[in-house]
Amino acid sequence: MASGLSANAVSWFYINGQLQTYGNDYTVASTTLSISGDRPAPTASDVLKLYGSVGYVAVGGGSSGTSGTAGSSGTSGIVNGGLNIVIDGGGLGITTGVKMDIEWKFAATIVSWDILADQTGSIVVDVWSAAYSAFPPTVGDTIAGTEKPTLSNVAKNQDTSLTSFNTAISAGNIWRINVDSATTVTRVTIVFAYTRS
Repeated sequence: MASGLSANAVSWFYINGQLQTYGNDYTVASTTLSISGDRPAPTASDVLKLYGSVGYVAVGGGSSGTSGTAGSSGTSGIVNGGLNIVIDGGGLGITTGVKMDIEWKFAATIVSWDILADQTGSIVVDVWSAAYSAFPPTVGDTIAGTEKPTLSNVAKNQDTSLTSFNTAISAGNIWRINVDSATTVTRVTIVFAYTRS
């Protein structure tokens, strides 16, 4: 509302031809004309008429309501992958002992492992892990728990639960792959599925 509007100056106020009563239907405070809460608010298509000593009246929309609560952020993109480890006996039976070291360049969470062999046989593979500063890892650093990648007179096996396997990988961790025991198999592939952090 523009300056010059006052309760004493406004004698008649109509909305769409309906006379409004001061104090009941509307009030005036300083330069603001307020419609009573139990009356419908005027819209852009309504015709408002004021009669009396009023300089001019600017009719506009009410103030904006309070903004709603922001929605939750979407989840970050998830990068899934697989670490493939091949233990090859070169045509002979796989022997026991340390086979390789692998450094993780990013943080990740192991979600499962699969083990595949060239033929029916048995093997138990342990995974030792240590930070780069603590290299080399030893058997005391095993993370496999009771869920070492294992074949027992079969050619394939998998574990998707990993309840005892320490699945958290920090960037810079170094894995050492150790064969605890092996019978018959000459080539084995282990796939560790992971979710990158």
